[in-house]
Amino acid sequence: MAPVVDNPPGQPGLSWRVAPHSASVLRMRAVLTGDDQPPAVRALARHGTDEPAVAVLDAWAYVADVVSFYTERIAAEGFLRTATELSSVRELARTLGYELRPGVAATAELAFTVEDAPGAPVEVHVPGGTPVQTVPGAGQLPQTFETSQDLPARAVWNAIPGASTRRQVPEFGDTEIWLRGTGLGVRPGDAVLVVGQERVRYGRAGESARVPHDDERWDFRVVETAREDPDGLTGWTLVRVRPRIGYRRSAELVAQEDVQVFAFAERANVFGWNAPDPNLLRGPGDTGVPGTTDPDSDGVLEWEKYGLTDHGDEDVVELDGDHPRLVGGDHTRVADAAWVVLERSDYRELYRAEQVVADGTARYGISGRITRVRVDLTENLTTFGRRETLVHCQSRLLPATRAPRLEGGRGPELDLKATDPPLPAGRRVLVTGYPPGAPAPGPATAAAAHPPPICEPATVLACVVVDDPDPAGEPLMRVTLDRELSTAVDPQTLRVLANTVDATHGETVGQVLGSGDGRAPFAQFQPRRTPLTYIRATTAAGSRSTLELRVDGVAWTEVESLDTATGSDRVFVVRHGEGGAVRLVLGDCTHGARASTGAENVTATYRVGIGADGAATPGQLSLLTRRPFGIRSVTNPGPAHDWAPPETLADARRNAPLRIRTLDRAVSVADHEDFASGFAGVGTARADAVWDGRSTIVAVSLLGTAATPASAGLVEDLRTALTAARDPGTPLELLHGDLRWFGIRVEIRHDPAYERAGVELAVREALAGTLAPALRAFAAPVTAAAVLVTVRSTPGVVACTMPRLLPLPGGSANPSAAVPVLPTDASAADVLSALPARWEDGDLLPAQVLGLSSGGVEIGVMAQ
Repeated sequence: MAPVVDNPPGQPGLSWRVAPHSASVLRMRAVLTGDDQPPAVRALARHGTDEPAVAVLDAWAYVADVVSFYTERIAAEGFLRTATELSSVRELARTLGYELRPGVAATAELAFTVEDAPGAPVEVHVPGGTPVQTVPGAGQLPQTFETSQDLPARAVWNAIPGASTRRQVPEFGDTEIWLRGTGLGVRPGDAVLVVGQERVRYGRAGESARVPHDDERWDFRVVETAREDPDGLTGWTLVRVRPRIGYRRSAELVAQEDVQVFAFAERANVFGWNAPDPNLLRGPGDTGVPGTTDPDSDGVLEWEKYGLTDHGDEDVVELDGDHPRLVGGDHTRVADAAWVVLERSDYRELYRAEQVVADGTARYGISGRITRVRVDLTENLTTFGRRETLVHCQSRLLPATRAPRLEGGRGPELDLKATDPPLPAGRRVLVTGYPPGAPAPGPATAAAAHPPPICEPATVLACVVVDDPDPAGEPLMRVTLDRELSTAVDPQTLRVLANTVDATHGETVGQVLGSGDGRAPFAQFQPRRTPLTYIRATTAAGSRSTLELRVDGVAWTEVESLDTATGSDRVFVVRHGEGGAVRLVLGDCTHGARASTGAENVTATYRVGIGADGAATPGQLSLLTRRPFGIRSVTNPGPAHDWAPPETLADARRNAPLRIRTLDRAVSVADHEDFASGFAGVGTARADAVWDGRSTIVAVSLLGTAATPASAGLVEDLRTALTAARDPGTPLELLHGDLRWFGIRVEIRHDPAYERAGVELAVREALAGTLAPALRAFAAPVTAAAVLVTVRSTPGVVACTMPRLLPLPGGSANPSAAVPVLPTDASAADVLSALPARWEDGDLLPAQVLGLSSGGVEIGVMAQ
């Protein structure tokens, strides 16, 4: 009796072996024991295989088993889910009108450096198709990239620095002042003056014009700390003062107009500060001392004309000693003025020295050199005494008009140093730099101490030259980009590379395919080199071929199928085989035209290179095989991206039915996910319907190949293709997927027959094979129980503890260290959840993917 074969739907394999060896032997023995057989034959059925006749039947049972085995294999190749040969899946997919994706070539942004030596051309032309090769690493071969369009380049656009400084205008409550430079001689305890043009106007002319006191804006402050090169800002000094800048009357008053900062080189005294007490000069019986008075008639003497201005000039201050470096002048600019501050214990007043005269005098019982300083106003001079007044003089201008820009720029507007000419609209640029607060790269900085530099492409929408009113500043231009940057860039490290052009992986090849024969239907030709390059496009498949076929010099058009072509259409189809083999198939004069008869009249131009071979790392593209005149060098500041490998067996099983489900249309939410998943260059996709409080949004979250971030170009191409294939009535948003990293800590006990190091390596590889981000789906949780099953099933593992799942600090930030430091078990969880796209706090957030960090598995020894 034949075995019962049952194949329920959804199984990964077929049960089709109707005649295995055991069943065949039993069936033949059953025939021998039939009632219609002679007794001798029935007796033969009871013999073993040592009986020659039974041995022949046993041999035929093996034949039946082999035939049954191959019948099952052949039957399995007839179904998409069970086929094991890529060629079978390819042919089955073609019955659905689906051609396996050949992959997509990587894209890289190249930055050219134009020669700026004297005599070099002002503008250099880099033609489209310029080849640039990679410097191969260990085990790699050189790969060729070619520029996608012409590039007019200029030396002034090589690397445009950002505006790293801003005009420093103090605000009320500030306690910090930036100085440009180091070694400026400013130390804690020194006094500094913050003053603007308002105080100059308030001088003698202002006093007579009754200028309000609110215009007299200045601050005299004491230096608390002075730090040179703070936080890696080379060439700057950060001064902290006390108390805070500004004072309040009816409003908060701070100098605003042409603000300058001065330090004082000298502290001086007023002449007479050390005059002896006249009461100590009286002898017994004396009633007075020459040059003194008794103003209160109480017997207490004072020096005559001992007030600060009692010497005859109400606007002159007499400084004790000679001060040759104190120079006055009737200056109208605050920066040129010589400032003097009179200070007593409870009050200070600022004056501008207009005239300085060296002199000498003898008064108050003393004599010596003096310096007469005529000041710009007499306000409050009489309130200062000679003994208690301290004079701060010899003001020294400090470079405080500029301050470093500390806030990171994200765009879409960036301030750059002006170039001549400015950047034109539509210019493709690369924005590079480091995040704010990142350690400055250098020989003394470890590679893991700072994150990799930011490198983001953008397009210039507008560029306007901005005149800086600060004389210490320099012309700037404000560049408006087409989008905001994903990460803020430190203005000190910001560079815009404007001699930039996109390049795609693939080397151009020209070939004579053969001779046409007008008698041959469906003529086939094969390119000599493979794999054929496909580049990203806005088609439903997300890619297009670079092959151009010509017959007698006339270009033919590539189509998906010949069945809709007429007999006169000059079209052809491309069919891919195993190992990257390519066939070009022409028509038969019913479905597509035939090639005309001729000698070597069928030619092709195509490019060679695709997939992971083009995944160049930053700086790897640097060899110009054909150097344009005036170009010094070229590099790729960022990694190559958006590549996709040829479709695998598992990918084809998943993607081929999508063609039937979507028919290149996106109607339902699931259609959007299927459409995006089948788009070349997209590794993982998920579509969610999100309610924002007013309408439903179709949110499609994306990750690129190998769980890399999808580039802006890939997202825009997918958006264009989706827009053409969907109903525009529902809002659509394409989001970069949120990759959440985690680590695992577990203890294992290994079989002594296995080496401990080998077992640990096998555990790590098993976990990476199931939990690597490229293998994970959006919104799929990770459980400790599933991890336990993976660890326990690894050969050599006898027992293990319950694994602890540890979310890494920073969440979506990829750990920069090769071996991240896992947090303590206090943050461990039994289940890690990943959320779908959602509306949260007024923002549309993408779906999350959980990914095991590289090197994020910590294995300990399980206690006995």
